[in-house]
Amino acid sequence: MKRTFLLILLIGMGCSSAPETQGAAFASQSAASAVRASRMSYLPELKVGYWPQDFGSGYNAHGLEVGFRFALPFVGSSRTDREKARIQLRNTEIQSVQVSLNLKKEAESAWHGFETAKGKVVQFFQKNGSLAQELLQLTREGYQLGQLDLLTVLDTQRTYLSVQAEYYQSLKDYYVSVIDMERLLGRELVFTN
Repeated sequence: MKRTFLLILLIGMGCSSAPETQGAAFASQSAASAVRASRMSYLPELKVGYWPQDFGSGYNAHGLEVGFRFALPFVGSSRTDREKARIQLRNTEIQSVQVSLNLKKEAESAWHGFETAKGKVVQFFQKNGSLAQELLQLTREGYQLGQLDLLTVLDTQRTYLSVQAEYYQSLKDYYVSVIDMERLLGRELVFTN
């Protein structure tokens, strides 16, 4: 139950607070603003200007300028701008979903890597480490008594060292997967057992 909860937490909370997700959300907001701006280009534009003019003594005049502009909605660049903005919005939505899916994939990969590495480390402590140590000790005793030759001792030492190397590789994989999960969650994980 704890494992399932941690995986759900990792996928849910980690993906929403990741910088990649936030960047995709900002890109979507920007594209939505561009769509709104393209819709605003349909509204008429009214400009009014007023200024005083002085052409010398006694010729005080005031100027007024009124301008009105409107765009034809289905003609020219206004239509293509609107379509470009819609396409850009759709592309950013697709990229946002893709970023979210990639983060979920990374979270699941980190979780399964953690489970695999943890299983190997536990297996070493329960079985492989003590068996390899015992085999090396018995082989050395047999060599000292003259029952085994030097090649058997060297082969046993090689086996023991390969078991130790496998253990350290599993331990490294375990910590790398914990670091990946912490990176995705944005906080430190503490395992008590």
